[in-house]
Amino acid sequence: MQRDRWVLWLPLGMIIGAAFWLTAPSGPPAWLGAALAIGGTAAASVCAFWPSPSRTGAAMMARRVLAGLFALAAATGLGFVAAEMRAAGVAAPPFVAGEEPLRVEGWVVALEPSVSGPRLRLLVHNIEDARAPPRYVRVSVPRSGLLSPGRSARCRAVLGPPAAAIAPGGYDFARRAYFERLGATGFAFGRCRPIELPPPPAWLDRQRLRLAALRHDLSAAIQAAAPGRGGAIAAAMVAGDRSPIDQTTNTHLQNSGLGHLLSVSGVHMGVVGGIVFAALIWGLSLIAPIALRWPVKKLAAIGALTALALYLVISGSSVPALRAFVMAGVAFGAILLDRPAISMRGLALAAIIVVLLFPESVIEPGFQMSFAATMALVALFEMLRRAPHESDLPTPGPLIGALQWSSRAIGGVICVSLVAGLATDPFAIYHFQRFSIYGLAANLVSAPIMSFLVAPAAAAAAVLAPFGLAETPLGVMASGLDLVAAIGEAFGSRPEAVRALPKPPDA
Repeated sequence: MQRDRWVLWLPLGMIIGAAFWLTAPSGPPAWLGAALAIGGTAAASVCAFWPSPSRTGAAMMARRVLAGLFALAAATGLGFVAAEMRAAGVAAPPFVAGEEPLRVEGWVVALEPSVSGPRLRLLVHNIEDARAPPRYVRVSVPRSGLLSPGRSARCRAVLGPPAAAIAPGGYDFARRAYFERLGATGFAFGRCRPIELPPPPAWLDRQRLRLAALRHDLSAAIQAAAPGRGGAIAAAMVAGDRSPIDQTTNTHLQNSGLGHLLSVSGVHMGVVGGIVFAALIWGLSLIAPIALRWPVKKLAAIGALTALALYLVISGSSVPALRAFVMAGVAFGAILLDRPAISMRGLALAAIIVVLLFPESVIEPGFQMSFAATMALVALFEMLRRAPHESDLPTPGPLIGALQWSSRAIGGVICVSLVAGLATDPFAIYHFQRFSIYGLAANLVSAPIMSFLVAPAAAAAAVLAPFGLAETPLGVMASGLDLVAAIGEAFGSRPEAVRALPKPPDA
């Protein structure tokens, strides 16, 4: 019996509830989620705490099973409520426009690359003849009309509602746009012109524009210090700006299974947090007054959380990055509370927080693949922790010790890539109906480069940047990423690199 692990089913109930609400053909009754949450909690409490003369036997076991089922129903209802409240919080009247071009004025908050060309995401100030304009619109523009984030612009554009799924069960961009408050998309006629507009009235919007301009300048500085393909990928990893990456490189990385390196997500958060945490523990342990008087491990956890928060802000605070930050925050918070940092309970808590904040993400591949990979790795960690360890060679010398350390490090990276790849492949096949034949091999080859070359160089660049000495580590980082891109090209350019597969059943 693993009675103490029954609580791990609660986030699954919340995920099921949120997913059912989001994918239901018609809106469920508004009272259903609250009724399930309240009624399930009350029934589970009665079953669990009702006085009983005996704590054993079939009757007690039945009560525990009923209490668990009612708690699962309550968690499902909580997922219902989270999705319903999130949908109501971002609700906006639909934008209806004709086929005539309209004058659109707003502030550029992001540049989004696409196959057809660059696109501007505008925080809307005004749309011609629109009484209730949407909060955001996205406009495809010619490259000559590109404007940098943070500036105000005027476009003549044909707008329409975001496109829904082309086929039943396909990718529904309209649903994602709804939760992003993206009310319309379209294309511009000619160039978008810079204009003078007063700052947005909301303080948060003004800070968002300043941050967008800062990220654009940071991306330009990285590309100036490290021009070429590697510098463009470095800008995507650090500043979340994927627009400088050419379409050929993007296609090769996607076909080789390395496309996840382009979006700031769990991999990047884990690498940044781990490096900062390890560096702080090592550095603070060398300072005797601090090491003897303060809990060095907790100070390192606070420093790592601070670094991750800054990285989250600089990278653009996308939903995958926010989700990864929550997961990392739970892990480092466990260290502060003297709890195991890597555990299934910590992962369950992270899932609960993510579902409460972003319930719409439960039906997206990023959520499912990141949690599947993390769950598999945590399970592997627990298995290795329980397994008996063989003793090392007695008092190894420098050469034997270095060989032992390097073999463990490289073997650990390969094992992590293998387990994570096997855990995420079923979700990739379900959502994209395609399988990267060389995805596992490409990740196994590139993982050591990312862990032992790119990540340390990025950390060194962040430390040396305030002193104007970041050019050399940025060059090393770009060289490593250029090597990763070459690996992606070697695997992804082959004609058999991607195999189309039928969509598995929903069950």
